[in-house]
Amino acid sequence: MLVLSRRAKEKIVFPNLAITVELLQIRGKMVKIGIDAPKEVSIIRPDACSEGELEEMQRKASPLLGSHQFRNRLNTLNLGLHLCSKQIDAGMTAEATNTLQRLLSELKDLDAEVGQGRASIQRDRSSDKSRNLLVVEDDDNERELLAGLLRMYGFNVSVAKDGQAALEYLALNDLPDYVLLDLSMPRFDGPATLRVLRNDPRMGKLKVFAVTGSDPKQFADDGNEPEDQFDAWFRKPLDPAEIVEAVSQKIRPALAAR
Repeated sequence: MLVLSRRAKEKIVFPNLAITVELLQIRGKMVKIGIDAPKEVSIIRPDACSEGELEEMQRKASPLLGSHQFRNRLNTLNLGLHLCSKQIDAGMTAEATNTLQRLLSELKDLDAEVGQGRASIQRDRSSDKSRNLLVVEDDDNERELLAGLLRMYGFNVSVAKDGQAALEYLALNDLPDYVLLDLSMPRFDGPATLRVLRNDPRMGKLKVFAVTGSDPKQFADDGNEPEDQFDAWFRKPLDPAEIVEAVSQKIRPALAAR
């Protein structure tokens, strides 16, 4: 438990929560507390609103606070605020002080958990951003929309308008982690591009995902020729979540059959 002794006008800061608690005034049985928090954090006296209003506020709360662990800590804080308020009203100053210390301890633990959660999210985003993709698609709108969407997920995305442009790009630049390759394109279609990649010593191990608006079975390999094998297949219309999961190596998509 965090136990702190504070005089009037002294503050306690929880940096990860962006919350500051200040003891404004201590006079007899009355303790005046100031709480400074972000505008999205509601601060109320628990006895100043109905249970229905409390439930509505919780329902609209940020999803970050929806986990079991966070809800338990918020429940502890809620009960503690009720108890502290009742103790102050009853003139139980010493007991109210002890309850306040327990509340500050809970806030300290919650602050630490938020900090750890943010660090974990940043590590995940950093891992995603380290992934470089090449989108090969002859349709201008599809190419730019897909590339833009993947960038919103944090990936580094380059584009090529067909297989020939893709091969030229790969020859002159660092290899990406994944290639999203449309199958039906002019100049150099998907299967022809894949064969060149698989037979090139430098590019042979590239992860290449097939993207097609046709029946994938028209292009499916028989499994006997390595140069004809894609690492995964996606059928149009694309589900962005599936691509993101595959590129994040969370799943290994099989032949699409939508």
